[in-house]
Amino acid sequence: MDILTLRTGLYRTNTYSIVENGNAVAVDPGAEPEKILNELKSRGATLRHILLTHAHFDHVGAVAALKQATGATVYMSKADCDIYDEICSIGEDFYVEPFDVDVKLRDGDVLTLIGHEFLVIQTPGHTPGSVCFVMDKKTMFSGDTLFKLHVGRTDFIGGNRRDQIASLAKLFALPYDCDVLPGHESPTTLFFERDNNPYAR
Repeated sequence: MDILTLRTGLYRTNTYSIVENGNAVAVDPGAEPEKILNELKSRGATLRHILLTHAHFDHVGAVAALKQATGATVYMSKADCDIYDEICSIGEDFYVEPFDVDVKLRDGDVLTLIGHEFLVIQTPGHTPGSVCFVMDKKTMFSGDTLFKLHVGRTDFIGGNRRDQIASLAKLFALPYDCDVLPGHESPTTLFFERDNNPYAR
């Protein structure tokens, strides 16, 4: 199993691809679909699933093109689906081609994709429907909920600082450590953030 990282779009969103036995899951394909597809092709992998941590344009911008090219199944939280049009652009003048969400996620859902288990943890704050995906209790894709020594902004439409702090407490209460791969910037670990992130207090 390989986890590939591409930084896509103007905001350098971390787009992750989990590759296993010629199949792939993409997390937050924010832009540059051809770049994502070419990287997977170079690994001999076909995109099967697209996981979205939240609905902001810089995390979903490549979804429509990828879905059209591959037929991949798209997963996003029900809460962000319900207000997608309101929060997608977050005030920026960016057009995102519409796409269908095949599976609307809820807190506690467990997905088995390409031989790996993904736990869905709803973590509102950055958006009402932000989620983190924990793969095999080893790797967390945290979107814009948790960064290294920082957290996602809550001053966009639908953001809520109180919810964000509660969501962090929920993550830090997990009984196991794991690598954290955030939506922007560099990776970290859950226990390091629990002990050092100033927003954990």
